[in-house]
Amino acid sequence: MIRVAILDVDGVLTYFRSAWQHLHKVLGTDNWALINRAAYSSGLINYRDWALTDALLWIGVPRTWIEIPITLRKGAVELLRFLRDNGIRIIAVSGGLNYTGIPPIKNYVDYFISNELIFNEDNTCFLLGLMSRIRTSLMN
Repeated sequence: MIRVAILDVDGVLTYFRSAWQHLHKVLGTDNWALINRAAYSSGLINYRDWALTDALLWIGVPRTWIEIPITLRKGAVELLRFLRDNGIRIIAVSGGLNYTGIPPIKNYVDYFISNELIFNEDNTCFLLGLMSRIRTSLMN
C-alpha cells in the first residue's frame, strides 16, 4: 500500500521549470537576476550566495505579490486530488521556492521541502531560509 507520494514541483507539476525565474519575471527583476546567475555560472559566488542575492531583489515586496496563484500542468490537480482522496500523504520537493501559500498547491500538499521566503509582520519579504521543511495545516 502506498502511504506517501513525493513529487517535484518545478517543471513537473508546473509549466515553468524554475520558481526563481518565474518570480523574477512576475516582479520585473529578471534583468538583475541575470547578473546574479552570471556570477554563479562563472564561479564568482556559490549556490547559497546566488540564492541570497536573488532573494535580496525581493526585499520589501508584499507577500500578495509573491504568493500568486499558478497554473499547474494538465492533470496535476487531478493527480493531487486522487492521492489525497485515497489517503496518500503528499510531499512536494522544490529546489526553487516554497508553495505553502500558493493555490492550488497549498490545498493538497501535506509537507514541503524547499527554499523558503520569510516575511515580516507587515507581510513583506524579509529573508530567505535555504531548504526549509514546512508542514502544512493538512499534516495535523
